[in-house]
Amino acid sequence: APNAAGWNNTPVTVTFAATDNASGVATVTAPITIATDGANQQVTGTATDLAGNTATLLVTVNVDTAAPTGTVAYVPATWTNQDVTATLTASEPDVTITNNGGSAEYAFTDNGTFTYELLDRADNPGSVAAAVTWIDRVAPVLTATLSPAPNAAGWNNTPVTVTFAAADDASGVATVTAPITIATDGAN
Repeated sequence: APNAAGWNNTPVTVTFAATDNASGVATVTAPITIATDGANQQVTGTATDLAGNTATLLVTVNVDTAAPTGTVAYVPATWTNQDVTATLTASEPDVTITNNGGSAEYAFTDNGTFTYELLDRADNPGSVAAAVTWIDRVAPVLTATLSPAPNAAGWNNTPVTVTFAAADDASGVATVTAPITIATDGAN
């Protein structure tokens, strides 16, 4: 029998039975099994009595044997120093998310994984994993090299070129200041 929503999550066998209080039943349609997933699948059964009278019955069946799946979209979907929002789009209609308060959106505040737990209208359970690896909230390490190096007192008597270098173990370095030459006399 179907669940409360009118769906089956296994193949369904429709068996027809007939009664006739006058001449008696001559034939009844043999059982029909519906194993293909789909909504509103119809099968017809027919019964004939010994006098040649017929009765027909149309039965509608909904079958869904597949676990629900889905796809996850991320905003932003590239390196960021902000939270990332994951949004699930289910593979079929009427899928219920049984965790995350039923919400299709999940906010990643750091890199990690989250699994959406799903239940479809035929009571098939499923899950969809979401993973974020592109949140980088740590600033790059910046260093400077002076050329030529200052003397022991911290002074130069020629123009100095400051060359910057950066390292970042997560997202990598996007930009770094180009070398700057200081040719004007002065302290600090």
